[in-house]
Amino acid sequence: MSAELECEQTLLVQADFDGELAAAEAFAINQHRAHCATCVRAYETLLKTRDATRRAARFEAPALLRARVLKRASIRKSRIAFWMSGALVGAAAASALLLLGGPASMTATDALIDSHVRALQSPQHLLDVVSTEHHVVKPWFDGHLSFAPPVKDLAPTGYPLRGGRVDVLNGRSVAVLVYEAGQHTIDLFVWPQGEQQRAVRGSAERGFNTRQWTSAGMELTVISDVNADELDTFVSRWQTAR
Repeated sequence: MSAELECEQTLLVQADFDGELAAAEAFAINQHRAHCATCVRAYETLLKTRDATRRAARFEAPALLRARVLKRASIRKSRIAFWMSGALVGAAAASALLLLGGPASMTATDALIDSHVRALQSPQHLLDVVSTEHHVVKPWFDGHLSFAPPVKDLAPTGYPLRGGRVDVLNGRSVAVLVYEAGQHTIDLFVWPQGEQQRAVRGSAERGFNTRQWTSAGMELTVISDVNADELDTFVSRWQTAR
């Protein structure tokens, strides 16, 4: 590849695609990508690779092969169990230090807020599918995720749908529904979470209000910079809409 076609920022494009950058770093690389054809091509390649992987056929391994793999894994597990015991003790001690006031680590809510901020800073990242029709957005998710997130039309209640996107958080693909609230954006993150039911709980972090709850086997988290009362209204109308 010739020098004029190379760009040292392409690795950051990969990191941004994987959701590994902080909000400021993500903003900077997206600003750079807007003027760099090489990084645009790199980003498009990542999108195509992700879509191709999701569409790839999956084959079940033969029973004999699975048995051999499990047998070897069992032997290896026995050999390293003793070595790992010391490491586990150390890890437990480190975790205790964190819980007792050690250096702060990124929480799940932090990751969701970073995703929300990153999307607001980059119009290209905000929406993978652009449509105000839930009948368009829902089938689009069906072709990009292994689960079917609920998509509701809230325009009659004052919160029109703008579209949606797929994000990757901690190695998990999640659906993000994007709604409008006046001049504000509301991101609703959705992913499967078993059958446990949990009532709405709220928090305010880093200038954003969040609401989290579970429903019909789905974990739902709403994030926006609208005020708390407005976000509560959105959640209430979402829950009652069909």
